[in-house]
Amino acid sequence: MARYILFTDGGLRFGVPAAAACLIRDEYGKQLKKVASLVKAPSPFDAEFEGLLLGLDTISRMQRKTDRPTLEWYSDCQPLVLLVKKFIKTNKLPDSQHDFLRHWDELSAYLQLISLDANFSSNSKDIERCDRACRWLQKSSKKLFAKYGEGPAGKVSEGSETLPWSIYDVRV
Repeated sequence: MARYILFTDGGLRFGVPAAAACLIRDEYGKQLKKVASLVKAPSPFDAEFEGLLLGLDTISRMQRKTDRPTLEWYSDCQPLVLLVKKFIKTNKLPDSQHDFLRHWDELSAYLQLISLDANFSSNSKDIERCDRACRWLQKSSKKLFAKYGEGPAGKVSEGSETLPWSIYDVRV
């Protein structure tokens, strides 16, 4: 059974499209995939949640349908981590969490495929890499999509980490 470590971030700033990013490592720490996407997100919370969905979708595409990998997920959005933990434990949320509930079915479908452990981290280098990728895509999206289209598009400066970021626009 595969074990993945997922780091996610999302960002929403005035005047630029919202973006989300994920970085996936294997159980030994090797980078497997880096994905950043422009997303449709009305709030910063939604942008953070889109980062999680982006990571879950990427992992589900990497896996055979018969596998059920284990996943450690790290985010710097503590309210999102707490909600996901509550969802995992009770399989329900308070009705007041309307922003989260609209993603209920999508998250449930992924959790049937993946065993998820949610963790809050405020000082992860990999979450910072995701944050930089979000800002990079927000700032340079027109130029990047014109040059590369969707898919592998180069990298945010990361020293010896050479795996390119794959970029997408899923705002439709």
